[in-house]
Order: sequence, then structure tokens, then C-alpha cells
Amino acid sequence: MKQLLVMTLVLAGAGAARAGIKDTAHNLSASGRGPIKAVNESEICVFCHVPHPPEGRPALWSRPLREGLYRPYESSTLRGEVGQPDGASKLCLSCHDGTIALGLVQRGGRSRRIELLGAGAGGVMPAGPANFGTDLRHSHPVSMSTPSGSTRARKPTGPAIKLDRQHKVQCTSCHDPHKDDKDPLQRKFLVQSNSYSAVCLGCHRLRNWSASTAHQASPRLFPPEAGNHTPYRTVAETGCESCHKTHSAARGARNLKAEEEGTCLTCHAGQVSAMDVTADFAKPYAHPTLRNPAPVHDAAEGPHNAERLVPERSPSAPRHAECVDCHDPHAANDRKSKAPGATGALEGVWGIDRAGLAVEPVRYEYEVCFKCHADSANKPQSFGVAGRRTRRAEQELNLRLAFDPMGPSAHPVVAPGKNFNVPGLLGGLSVSSQIYCTDCHRSDSGSRAPHGSIYPFLLERQYATRDYTAESPSAYALCYGCHDRQVLLSPASVFPHRQHVVDASAPCSACHDAHGVGLAKGSARANAHLISFDRDIVRNVAKELSYESLGSGAGLCTLSCHGYQHLKSRYPRVGF
Repeated sequence: MKQLLVMTLVLAGAGAARAGIKDTAHNLSASGRGPIKAVNESEICVFCHVPHPPEGRPALWSRPLREGLYRPYESSTLRGEVGQPDGASKLCLSCHDGTIALGLVQRGGRSRRIELLGAGAGGVMPAGPANFGTDLRHSHPVSMSTPSGSTRARKPTGPAIKLDRQHKVQCTSCHDPHKDDKDPLQRKFLVQSNSYSAVCLGCHRLRNWSASTAHQASPRLFPPEAGNHTPYRTVAETGCESCHKTHSAARGARNLKAEEEGTCLTCHAGQVSAMDVTADFAKPYAHPTLRNPAPVHDAAEGPHNAERLVPERSPSAPRHAECVDCHDPHAANDRKSKAPGATGALEGVWGIDRAGLAVEPVRYEYEVCFKCHADSANKPQSFGVAGRRTRRAEQELNLRLAFDPMGPSAHPVVAPGKNFNVPGLLGGLSVSSQIYCTDCHRSDSGSRAPHGSIYPFLLERQYATRDYTAESPSAYALCYGCHDRQVLLSPASVFPHRQHVVDASAPCSACHDAHGVGLAKGSARANAHLISFDRDIVRNVAKELSYESLGSGAGLCTLSCHGYQHLKSRYPRVGF
């Protein structure tokens, strides 16, 4: 009776599987409705199963298995161990690697070939998204043990997604080969609907991925013509697959659907997102994000990775500025902030703090900028690239040091400024205020993002640095965005700016370094008020080039400029 009951259950299970598979592409019999089907064979299960498999074959399995090696998934951020396919995944690959004829089956130790219509040359899986080949680097890893202690992966939750008996991720963790309508829109034999990434999130724990993040919650329509390879309607519904493909990904590592920023431009080139970044990146002064055709960023790079070290310690190391250097697509949101706090657009990324230490996630905007513009040894300004820098008396190319609060003077990016007498500040600013890097360096079109600008140094407005520039509201528009022009050029200014900027046509940059002067390069008396002379305009007199602060509103200059020699010239003074 017990044996009869077991046999009844087995037959009932086989019948249920046969009924489920009948209307799917896995029905390769003559009655199949898919593109590949048999000429005469009427049995459905025979293409994968046999009641009495030969010795050494998996139970109920009729297909021969590949004996050669596969090239498994690779990624610098992978925590689990991926070996050669085994278990259920190796069974699936007997068809989906395109090396064994689909109609080749074994029974009783003997092989036979079922003739099929629609197969590729030699009867194998035809070229296309279902043929993964033997190079599996462009597909989600299989036959992988889930990493213990991982902050980004976990054992699956819920009843649908399962590991095998060895606790490995297999094809069958995500796919039910007998039923393809558990996701009624996408189908593809998924074990459940992947709307809003329900299948992906069964294992993947994404920090900050919640209803407040831009990509998780976006109601934007995402049509196929814009690059959506799924049947879901919106970015939120499409979820992970907005950026990733579990099979046949363009870039294997992390299964991205396109190379580097090409993934982001699927939406951010005007097709889906309200923010079209391509116009700014095409401007003459822009981060080189779209100028690097080959992948140069790696998600594992950072100060603790000797092979992918950032900030770079070698002057010859390749330099890059990719979208994900500044943005975490899993965490980015529209949260506003007040300087110097990081906005939601920078949520989740790592950076370098003012002490030069790695911090993740960043707390302040400048920590993102310091990843590349502080301790990196490969800054182009270091090599005197034309148009990239002003030749300063006290040159400080490490902006972390230039903005150091312990230094002589700096614009108030990292900390409030040291000058308590700054008349004519605009926009609600005061001497105790702090500002963002992006208050100056950002798009000229109004966006706060520092993608690109028509002005040199990726500035929001014009900032003339050429000597003998005629003063005007436009010539120094950047300065006048915060400093009231009328006050600055009036007697209310603590320094005779009008005599220099208007009467002598000397640019602001002739005397001031807009970032600041580091502690190692200057002193409070010599470099107060951002004083670090442009050596191409201001020259020595009597072998000396100096400025000496005498307190608020007073100082001494020793220099030659425009043919006029200042020798311990004091201001304020009539005729200075």
C-alpha cells in the first residue's frame, strides 16, 4: 500500500508538471507552441526526463551533460564563491549553453536524436537571449553559496525563491522550468512576479533602497523604445531591471545592461528622466564622463584596495569621473540640504573627509569632491596642462589642504571663514555661513549638478582671469553672485578694489586664490583674505613678492604690477 501511495504521488506530480509545461516554450513536442518543436514526437517530458535514468545520471534526467569547463561569473565586488556549474544549473545548461543538440536524449543507456524544427545548426539552441554560451560572465552567478555576513546579499526570504540542498543559488532559485506564468507579464519561467523587483530583493539587500529613493519610487513611464527590456510600465515597476540584465548583460560585472554611463543614459539622456545630462556633458568644460569609451571605474576601488587605489598615488594612473563616482543609484533621492551637508543626490557614496580619511557614506558634499580633487597624484594641474591652472605664488593643488580650516584663509566650504569683516554679502550669506563647491562649479544652465558648463573650470558664471580685463557685471559674474558689486567697488569696501579692478583693469584672480591657501604653503599674515598672487601678472620688486596683513582693513604690499612698484605700500591710503 505504501509503495502504491508513493507511485501515485510521483505520477500525480509528473502529471501536474506536464500540465503546467504544456503551453510553455519548454514543450518541445510536436504540440508545442514555441518557436522550437519536434517534427513527430508527441511526448512532452521526454526531452528532459526519463523514468529510469542510466547509472550515474541525475534522477529522472535524460539529457547528456557538457564535460568541458565554463567561464563563471566574475566581479571585483563578489562576496560569494562561484565555481563550475553544478546541480540544477548544469542540467539547464545542457540546453541553454548551445553546445548539445536539443533533441538528444538518453534512455536505458542508449541515445537517440529527436528531430526538431526551429533549432540552430546541429540542432542546438539557436543564437539569441536564451543561448548563454559557455562564457557565463554576462549572466547572474549560479552554483554559488550565499556569502555569510554579507551586507548586500542574504538567504532568500519567502517561499518562492529557494536555494538547493547545498545552500547554493541555482537557475531554479529564480526559475520554475515547468511553469512560465507565475509572472504573468514577464513570464520567463520566473518563480514569482518580479514587479518592483520582488524576485531580486528576495536575496539582495540594498542599503537605502526604499520608497524614498529616486529609482525605487519613480513613476516615470519606461517604454521599450527607451530601453526597457521588460513588459513593466514604469521605472519603479521595472526596478533592478531598469539598469541590470540577469542574462546577456552588456557588461558582465554586476550585470549592467550597458557599459559604464551608458546604463545611466538609458534614462538620463532625455528619454525617461526629467534630467537630461547629455547637454551639459557636451559642453567645452565638463567632467569627462562621456569622453571615456572604455570602462575605467570599478565599484571596488577606494583607499583600501591596493589594486584599484583611489585617491590615486601614481601620477600615471588613469583618471576618471563616472556617474557612480558621485551617485549611488540604489540610494539617490531628492532630499534637500544646507551647506555643507550632502544632498540626496549624493546619498550612499563614499568620500574623503577633511582629514584625508575615507568615509562612507559621505556627510558633506565636499567629501565627494575630495575623492579626486584632493590627494590624487594624477591631477592634470600637477603637470601644468595649459589652461588648467593659474601660476600662484603659493600653489596648493590639493583642495583638501587649500580648504583646511587651520590654514591662513579659504572660502568657507569646509568651515566658516576667518574674516569677520566682509561687507556686501548677498543671498542671505554672512561671515558665519558655509557654501558648497557647487555654488561655483556647476552647470551654467541653472542645474546645481557639476556636469558641464560653457565657462572654464566648470564654473556656473563667467570669471575672467585675463589681465587688463575691463570690469563689468558679466566679467566677474561669479564673484558678484555672492559679493555685492556696488559695495565692493565703493568706499565701503575695506580695500580699494575700484582702483585695481576698474581703474587698473586687474582681475580678481591677480591677488586672490578663490579656493584658499593651505597651512603648509602660507601664513595668517602673508595669506589672509585668500591672497596668493598670480605670478603671470604680479611680479617681484627688489627680489620680494609679499603681502602682510595688518589686521582688519589694513595691509602692506611689496610687488610690481602693471609697471607700478609697491614697496611696503600700505592700505588704506590715498594714492595707494
